[in-house]
This record gives sequence, structure tokens and C-alpha cells, in this order.
Amino acid sequence: MTQSGRVLARSAAVTETEAADWVQNHTTAERYELDRVAQQFADDVSAHFSADAEGTLRDCNQGFLDCFGFASKADAVGSSILDRFPTQAASDAFLTTLRATGRVRQQPVVLSRVDGQEVHGVQNVVLRTDSSVAMRGYIVDRTEERRLQLELQRWQRVDAIGRLAGGVAHDFNNLLTVILGYVSALERRLSGDQKNMMTEARLAAERAAELTARLLAFGRRQTLRVVPLEVDELIRNMIPLVSSVVGERADLNMRLESDGACVRGDAAQLERAFMNLVMNARDAMPGGGQLTITTSQLQPDDQYRDKHPWAKADRYVVLEISDTGTGMSQDTLDHLFDPFFTTKVVGEGTGLGLASAEGIVEQHGGAIRVESTEGAGSRFFVNLPQCAGPAQSQPSLVLPPLRGGTERLVIAEDESSVRRALVHSLRSRGYQVLEVESDEQALALLFASPPPALYVLDIVMPGIGGLGAYERLRAAQRQLPIVLTSGYSGELPSERFARDRHAYFVPKPYSPEAMIRLVRQALDGRKEGT
Repeated sequence: MTQSGRVLARSAAVTETEAADWVQNHTTAERYELDRVAQQFADDVSAHFSADAEGTLRDCNQGFLDCFGFASKADAVGSSILDRFPTQAASDAFLTTLRATGRVRQQPVVLSRVDGQEVHGVQNVVLRTDSSVAMRGYIVDRTEERRLQLELQRWQRVDAIGRLAGGVAHDFNNLLTVILGYVSALERRLSGDQKNMMTEARLAAERAAELTARLLAFGRRQTLRVVPLEVDELIRNMIPLVSSVVGERADLNMRLESDGACVRGDAAQLERAFMNLVMNARDAMPGGGQLTITTSQLQPDDQYRDKHPWAKADRYVVLEISDTGTGMSQDTLDHLFDPFFTTKVVGEGTGLGLASAEGIVEQHGGAIRVESTEGAGSRFFVNLPQCAGPAQSQPSLVLPPLRGGTERLVIAEDESSVRRALVHSLRSRGYQVLEVESDEQALALLFASPPPALYVLDIVMPGIGGLGAYERLRAAQRQLPIVLTSGYSGELPSERFARDRHAYFVPKPYSPEAMIRLVRQALDGRKEGT
């Protein structure tokens, strides 16, 4: 087969037989031109070199200079090819094999650029002892291919953990909902040491719920309620919380300069991601320092996109969180977003903070970049695709008082323990509650007398499920208040639900107080941000 056929087979992912047939169908002149272009292609993608018997470089092509980071051929010629091996043992093994067999063929190898970065490649070298130019060879740079392979493996791990998290989250969050329901009820009734024990139990359940949420966020399976958000406003609303977390350990500086730019996001989830980054910066400065939060806009050009392939959007809002702390080694940077990876001592971190932050940002179509040097601090850049406004106003952080009522409610939940806990909470506030375990039973009550004033539907139920029941209820009554709940449902599927002024969503596990407030809010016809 000609050079063109071999290169075509390698570059176009076809068999050599198919490539040979393709080349055979062209004229001699066309094949000659294809061979010339193919050879040029091979030269460009390979690092060609020649050296003497001791490995001193005599000549090389541009591919060699690019591969190993030499500024010019003059800088490369005269250096030793053996210097490109990371260890003396590796270069000795290469020379031993070459001198014993006269060639090294299709050998995977890890070499070093002049700046110390690794080059993963495949080398082919021949040795002729009867020539002044004894060593000739080329190295095919597979560094980018290896990076993509490692990225694929990482995404496969993310997907596996995400599937695991999604699989257990529904059942786990149902259990936590029951625990929170009854523990909160007992906490209100007891006093003294018994009340303190119930408080500790509730806090433990809430920490367990946070762990589940982090696993779902890492696996990109967190439920998102996406609306247009102004990033500067979101950060301003977080200042009291950020200040309390940072405390006196570091000086906090803010430069919010994105000029009202908006992103489509879930405010609660983005706040969670930002706070994880803030706490990471704080912990990197045990002796104090400067923590700076900056927002800006970015319009990627072609050069930026070549360097950052994730940059697909036309414009981004960039949140930068920088610290003057301890910085990170390259090994730490390589594993920074791996789940359960932490540099903290046992008991001080789960290793899910940064992993979940990355999951939340990527679920919003964005990316996190990191720049860090040991002893010189770190800079985290959160890039989120910009969208057209106007932004939705954020709900007040002041919780309304707990108020009950006498309206008739339908609770459709197939998990009996969850259903009983919720019914107990609502009846204790004076509501008339009809409890059913299927969507069919829930729909059958729509035209009861008196008719229900509100429905609470679990999304994951046998049959058409909560979402199917929601669609049928909404078709029958346009203003009927409907609350959807779920331990895990992925993203809510329809924009229609997000725009529905009489539809609400609360993720499990929820506290009884949160559900009681939401039910009263829905019955009163109030929906925050609309």
C-alpha cells in the first residue's frame, strides 16, 4: 500500500483494504499528489529526528520542535535525545534495547518536554553502527489522544457514580423525609435533654441529605429549576453568608463587574457551588490572606476556543474566586475534582465539595478552570453561558410564619411511610387531608364534593406518574395549585411547568415546616419570582 493509503487508513478510521481501494480509483497523478500531501501530513504529526550513536541530536523537523517545546532547531540540535526520557533508567533501557536489536518499533513511551510536561507517544527508531548519523526515528505524539482517553475514563466514572447516586437517592431521600418529619414533630413537643437529642438527630439527618445532594450534583443528576439570573445580584445576596463563612481568617474583597449579565440557572444550586469554592479558598489560607471574588464577561475568540474546547457559547459570565493560600501541586490539580479526593485530614472533609461544584456548573452548561502554584495561591474561574434577561428577582430569605388552614388537600404518594408522615404534619395544622397511593386515585378525586383545593404529587409513582397526573389535572383546571415532590427525578422536563404560576416543586427530603409553608403559599396563590 502507498503512503497515502496508510495515512488515510490511520487518519480516517477506515481499514487499510478500504483505503487501498479508495486510492486505486484515482489516477497516477492524483495518487502522486495524494502521496505528497500524505507524507507532509505524516511529517507534521510526527517528531522526526536523527542523532549519533550516543543520542546527540543532528537534525529534526518542526514536529519535533513542537512536540518537545524547542523554540528553534538551533536550540534542539546538539542536545541529547536521551534527555527527553524522564529518568536515567528509562534512557538506559531504551539504549540497551536499541543496541541489542538495532531497532525499537511501535514502542509506547513517556518523554518530557523542555518545560517538564509529559509527552505520551509511540516511537520507532533504527540504529546503524556503520554511519555517522547512527540513529534515525520518529515519535508520534499521542498526548492529546491520551488526554481524551483519560477524560473519557473520568466521564465514565462520573456517569457510573451518577447512576449509583440516582439509583439510591430516591429511596434514601424518602427515608430521610420520614425521619425529618417525625423528628421535627417530637422536637417541638419535648423539652430538656430529650429535645436536645431530637435536635441532634434532625441535624444528622440534614447532613445526610446534604451528602446525597452532593452525590447527585457530582453525577450531574441534581434537579434544576432554571430561570434567568443576574450573577452580580446572586453574589450580592450571598455576601452575609460568605462573610460569616470566611470570618476573620481572611480579608474579603469583592469586584462585581459583569454589568448585569444574566445566566439561566438554579439559584440554590449555583449558590451551593459558589460556597463550596469559597470554603475551599478559606481552608487554603490557615494563616490568613486575601480572598477575592470577581465577576466579569467573556467573549471567546477562536484562539480561546482552541485552548478551551468547552467554550461553545457566544458569551460567558465569569466568576473568579482567588486566594493567597498554599496553592496546589500538579498531582493535586490532576485529582482536584475527583470524588472523595481531599487533602484534608480524616474527618475534616468528604472530598465531594469541589466534585459537586464542578457537577453543578457543568449541568448548567459551564466549566470550571483552575490556576494554581504551590505557595502562591489559587484562582478558580467559573464560566457560565450568558443569556438574555430580564433576570427573575430572588425570593426573600426571611421565612414567612408557619400557618395552617382548613382546606381540603390530596396527597398522592406511593411510599406509605412518607405519606403518613406528610399527612400527620398537615393534619396537625388543621388541613383536611385525603391520602392516596396512586395517580389514578388522585385523578378520581378531582371532581369530588367538595373539590380538593390543592394536590401534592410524588413524581415517581407507578402508572403515568406525578408528571402525567399533573398534565391531566392542569388540563382540567388551569388554576388548581399543584405541588410536585421527588427524591430524584433528574431535571424537570417541561418549560411549561416552570412557567406555571400555580405549580410548585419541592425536592425530598423536605422538613415538615418547608412543606407547610409551601402549601400555604400555593393556596394563597403566591409564587416567588413570578
